[in-house]
Amino acid sequence: ERPMDGPAGAPPDGGFADPETVLGTDLPDASMPGALPNAPNRTPRASRAFVAAVVSLTMTAVGSVVLSLPQVFAECGAVGGVAALAGFAALTDASLVILARAARSTDARTYEQTVTNVVGKTGGKVVRVCLVVLLFGTLVSLQIIAADLAAPVVEAAMYKSRPGFWSSRLVINTAVFLLVYPLSLLENLSQLATASSGAFFVMLGVAGVLVARFAKAGFPVADDVALLGSNPRAIALALPVGALAFTCHFNVVEISRELRKAKAERPRTVDDAGPANDRDLARDEDGETSSAFGVFGAATRFRETKREDDERVIRIVVWFAAFPFYVLFATVGYLGFGRGVSGDVLTEWIGDGEMAAAQIAVAAVNVLKYPLMGFALRGIVVAAADDAYARFFFAGRDSAEMTTGDALGASLLDEEGEDEEEEPLVGEGSASAANDAGSTARRNSRETGKKGAPRFVRAAALCVLHASIALCAVILRRLALVLDLIGATCGVTVAFIVPGWVLWSSLEKKNSRGGFFAPGTSAEGGFSGEKKSARLRLRVLAATLVAAGVATSACGVAAVVAEMV
Repeated sequence: ERPMDGPAGAPPDGGFADPETVLGTDLPDASMPGALPNAPNRTPRASRAFVAAVVSLTMTAVGSVVLSLPQVFAECGAVGGVAALAGFAALTDASLVILARAARSTDARTYEQTVTNVVGKTGGKVVRVCLVVLLFGTLVSLQIIAADLAAPVVEAAMYKSRPGFWSSRLVINTAVFLLVYPLSLLENLSQLATASSGAFFVMLGVAGVLVARFAKAGFPVADDVALLGSNPRAIALALPVGALAFTCHFNVVEISRELRKAKAERPRTVDDAGPANDRDLARDEDGETSSAFGVFGAATRFRETKREDDERVIRIVVWFAAFPFYVLFATVGYLGFGRGVSGDVLTEWIGDGEMAAAQIAVAAVNVLKYPLMGFALRGIVVAAADDAYARFFFAGRDSAEMTTGDALGASLLDEEGEDEEEEPLVGEGSASAANDAGSTARRNSRETGKKGAPRFVRAAALCVLHASIALCAVILRRLALVLDLIGATCGVTVAFIVPGWVLWSSLEKKNSRGGFFAPGTSAEGGFSGEKKSARLRLRVLAATLVAAGVATSACGVAAVVAEMV
């Protein structure tokens, strides 16, 4: 039987692909803001999916945190603030690309599955806990911010700036719950495209109003504006806000997967792969091609484009959407009000009609992006509901043995409508044991997914989730320090520490599930000079992400302690 070739750089005896060929060494860093290569030809459906992915990821990252960035510039200085945002943008770019490539290589459908496949069950559990705490806290904060922004406007319009029933948190947060709960029932991110687009244009409108107001005033510059901050302690305490401004990691895997599915309109087989593709390829359910070998191990995926569309989306969102938007908004707020600028720049115009409309608009943005921010948490809750239902109603069957992670994959398969039978692999010699195992696992996941909880059970679980979030926003009014602490710990872990851990762990793997080995070397190493250099650069990137995350987390916790004292 003819031996199977791996990806370029992999030995024919089933060794592992070298890291430079498959993962690449072009992961972004602070010195490489990521030039976009020419986009490949796309079908109309793929083009629409690409735009929707850009908007969804942008609105996951961009939100009410923008209102606090002028205060970050006030502590870091105008130039220092831009430099800090650029640094965190580079780190975010790198971490998102790592997660997207790891998810493609391991055929993962969620952030948690990606980490579990690469790091192991312990890593998956850590991510699950961090995501639940972070996303629950984030959704509570969105409810609180919506009430804080809407209440003064309602009071001014109905009660002559005095508190009243219709301006109470109970009424406002209940209204938000009634608006967002139906959206939380949607089963994939593409169905949230309209809400995401609405939030995107509303935020652009708010920024336009702020810039127009600044221009109308003659572009005033406060007397105490500085290029660089002078208080190291204040700078350190302000950095966590800038670090979390780009956080969108919990949705990048789902967005990447939906984008690839839309792009793969026609399956490719070995026969039409062309002579340039010197690999034995197999067709999978997404119309993509599979390879028996890869950076993260067997049964991973390969596509022939040099840079994936999801990586283009990441570059566009980080460098051409979020970063310039943040710099413009923060600069205008800082130049206009100087070091005394408020943590919510819109409150600088209390009583102003245009700014009151802007406050309502930002509250609307929080409502529109609420289901987008909670999509990953939705998946965890639905998986838990499926698992509980299976254990209760199928106690004597195999489905009762599902873990929450298995239920998550099964429920996502069920929601995506991928219940059809797996199609046979094509191409002589391409049905390797690794691909057979991957196909069998996918079929088993489908069969298990059919035994998931009924829709009314999932809907009830989500109702309890979002009702509890609204209740927390109504009752626990002084959550600012708690939410800051959650962001400084769980948020930083999800954004920087875990992606660095994923990359480092993949470099350390020396078994059938993954690893970085140069062609012709043993499991103990023996890299050539060039391969050692590539591996070293990836190690430095992983260590940088972890170190930046730890430092940012320490600064954030210190800021919370300083506020309490």
